[in-house]
Amino acid sequence: MPDNLATRPRHGRYPIPWVTTVRDGVPDFRVHDDLRRWRVATERRCQLCGFTMGRPVAMIGTARSADLRTFGEPPAHPACMDYAVAVCPWLNGSDASRRPMPSVVDVMARRLQPDTLILVTVPDFEGMQDLDNRTIGYRALGDYTSTRVVER
Repeated sequence: MPDNLATRPRHGRYPIPWVTTVRDGVPDFRVHDDLRRWRVATERRCQLCGFTMGRPVAMIGTARSADLRTFGEPPAHPACMDYAVAVCPWLNGSDASRRPMPSVVDVMARRLQPDTLILVTVPDFEGMQDLDNRTIGYRALGDYTSTRVVER
C-alpha cells in the first residue's frame, strides 16, 4: 500500500478513498463528494489519498473514455491507482454491484459500461464543469505514457 493511502481512515480492511462520501461515519463507496471532486480538478488532489498530485497522473475508465480522453472517475497518483486496481472489489471485478462512473460522452450517448476498464497514465488533466460549475468529468491532456487493460 502506498504511504499516502496508509494514512487514510479505513472501513474494514480497505482505506476510504478521499472522494468517497461519508455519512454518519459510514462510507458510501458508490458516491463521490461533489466538493472533493471539484478539489481534485482545482487543487490537483489524488482522488484516493487526497494528497497533491504532481505529474504524471493515472486515470481509469472504459475503452470509449480512453479513446475520447474523457473520464468520469477522478485522477489519482499512479501508485495509488495501481493499489486500488489490485484491492478494490468493484475495480478488480470481485464485487460487480458498482460500475465505473461513466464519462460525460457515455452518459450523453446512454451507453452501458462494459466489464473491461483501461488504466492510463497521462502527463496532465483538466476538470470539466457543467453550467452550474459542478465537476462532471476529467479530460486527459498530453499523450498517454502507459495503458493497461483491467479485466473484470
